[in-house]
Amino acid sequence: MPDPSTLPRLLVIDERSMCEMLCFTLTEKGYTVMSATTAQEALERSRHEAPDLVIFDLKLPGGEGLGILRGIKKFAADVVAIVVTDRKSTRLNSSHLGI
Repeated sequence: MPDPSTLPRLLVIDERSMCEMLCFTLTEKGYTVMSATTAQEALERSRHEAPDLVIFDLKLPGGEGLGILRGIKKFAADVVAIVVTDRKSTRLNSSHLGI
């Protein structure tokens, strides 16, 4: 198993069942993982411990995913994001993030 201190800190933002599944899997692989099920919770967690990588859904309770990512970038400017969505057709690029 890799040294946890060398792995990125992850934040998973999605519905509870998806968070639990992703957090379990990633923790088993040695990652330090935080989770949030609402926009407010995600911003609070990011404020206290800035993540290196965010895995999030575009539609979240209390806000939409890209808006939440903009908020997280205030605390973690270099954060990398993986977008998960069930939308059939979604096209994103850096202009959606305002960068």
